[in-house]
Amino acid sequence: MRRFVFAAHFRSKANDDPGRRLAEAQAARDIVQRVAAAQPGVLTVLAGDLNDVPGSPPLEALEANGGLFRVAKELPVDQQATYVFNGSGEAIDHLLEATEPPAYVEGTSAVTRVSRATSSSDHWPLTASFSATR
Repeated sequence: MRRFVFAAHFRSKANDDPGRRLAEAQAARDIVQRVAAAQPGVLTVLAGDLNDVPGSPPLEALEANGGLFRVAKELPVDQQATYVFNGSGEAIDHLLEATEPPAYVEGTSAVTRVSRATSSSDHWPLTASFSATR
């Protein structure tokens, strides 16, 4: 299956600029949806550290009105965290699909809690499976 994978790293909340993250989300959604519409049947996803949690304006903008589908949405909230900030888990890394019909295999989204001692990142990986045949 052909695929387009857009990697993103939205502005950090350090020296916060929530308007910029919202603008990044709106532009990313437009680009990803435009590519998906122009390439029917091609798996099209946006993935990365978006520095915002579900329910925030940037995530709402990505998902609004049948926009992109956030695969971890099906996980219980306490299992969605990909980063620990001040002792609390936050879901700030996301994997969103624009493909129609969706290729995401329901029930395959997972966050793997790896030790920081053995990982090169301070974020936990979010994974999901997508079907080559739909």
